[in-house]
Amino acid sequence: MPNTHPHLLTIQDLHREEDLLRNPWSFRVRWTAMQNTRDAFNALLKEERRENSSLDESAQLLGPLSTPLARCSLQCPAYTYEAVLVQFPGSFSYGNDICR
Repeated sequence: MPNTHPHLLTIQDLHREEDLLRNPWSFRVRWTAMQNTRDAFNALLKEERRENSSLDESAQLLGPLSTPLARCSLQCPAYTYEAVLVQFPGSFSYGNDICR
């Protein structure tokens, strides 16, 4: 659990975190967790963009960091990727997925 950013894990993430603790070396569990995290945030961001189609000038300057949801959508997957890289430090599949 992140000490400095507790918002990175929510109550809804407990089931996933328990699975990861039970199967720390399972590539499939880690991969699924990363994909689900990324997909969930992409869906939330699309919905937010539809609702806030007219952004003010400061939001346009900040770009992908203009809203709290957008910032969290970068921080949460990064937290998940970092946890994966602790278990699989030499895995190139995870590294390639980060770049996408």
